[in-house]
Amino acid sequence: MENGYSSWKSTVAWNQEIPHYYGDYVRSLFIAMAVLSFVVMPLWGDLLPLGIIPQVGASLLLVLLAGLTSARNLPLMIANATVSAVSVVLLESFAVLLHHTQSTQLFLAREAGVLLMLGALYFSVKTLRGMFTGKIGHQDSPLEFDETAEPIVPSHPSMPFDPIE
Repeated sequence: MENGYSSWKSTVAWNQEIPHYYGDYVRSLFIAMAVLSFVVMPLWGDLLPLGIIPQVGASLLLVLLAGLTSARNLPLMIANATVSAVSVVLLESFAVLLHHTQSTQLFLAREAGVLLMLGALYFSVKTLRGMFTGKIGHQDSPLEFDETAEPIVPSHPSMPFDPIE
């Protein structure tokens, strides 16, 4: 401990991940989806045929969520999973419904968006699972499922020692 500061380092770098936290992947997929949307719009048309303003707003929402994503924010990870799921439903619906009336490039761009959002949904749900089980930031133990091993968590968490001993 130097100058009163601990030597703890942030583990959000790509090579040092927080166990059970996949927000960095969600962040990357959201940014990729926003870029795809902004590139496709002027070339082939709207990914979401709801108008320009909703599509730009949806892309900005993805960037906003990407910037705010954190391993400590449960409501934000729920929002990430919800936005990903709604995006998959909307993009795939429009891809299937409009695939005969619009260009093949636009269809393929929507399908690429669906794949990006499916990935974001998957990693958001994995992170939510880690949050709900209290495993974010904790390494798995090979003894976790061994019934003969000593319990990792004491039976009475409020008592730091066993009073019988």
